[in-house]
Amino acid sequence: MYRIKLTLFIKRLIFIFVLALTGCSARISTPNKIPIVDRSFLTGEICDPPCWYGLEINKSTKEDALSTLKQSPFIDGNSINEYETYLFNNGPLASEISYKCVESNKYPCGILTFYGGKLIKNLIGVKFELTLKNAVERLGTPDHLIYFWPSPYGRCEITVTWIKKGAAVTVRDKMITTNVKAL
Repeated sequence: MYRIKLTLFIKRLIFIFVLALTGCSARISTPNKIPIVDRSFLTGEICDPPCWYGLEINKSTKEDALSTLKQSPFIDGNSINEYETYLFNNGPLASEISYKCVESNKYPCGILTFYGGKLIKNLIGVKFELTLKNAVERLGTPDHLIYFWPSPYGRCEITVTWIKKGAAVTVRDKMITTNVKAL
């Protein structure tokens, strides 16, 4: 009887030990979260740049923009903010709508500027790697190029502009400095 109890005890102990070694603590695997990022500049979704989700410069109204922003899955609907601003220092009064993206809610990822009831500027901060090569492939040869080194942001900065299309792309990159000895 003692032997049977000892054998049963040892089997139970081995079972518990094996269970502990094989992961008795259940791991809950969560699926990889796919970021919700607007890539329409590259994909041409709905319309080609500088049009953005049906919003067109000098055509779209503030109501069009608010409707588009509220329906966009990559925009935090609670972050949409309307305010008045000046087009230039002490210039004509305009209105702007800023918004934040769902994935990067720290800073605004876009600002729409309206004057005379129409959209006159659409500033979009892309949340993916956009190269100048990608921009030129989408919009063609630029009309103008501005290069800052160092820029006010402490980085190399290149802005290319397509005047006839009403579009501009700014790319900022970290500055690479080396020690230079005076001759």
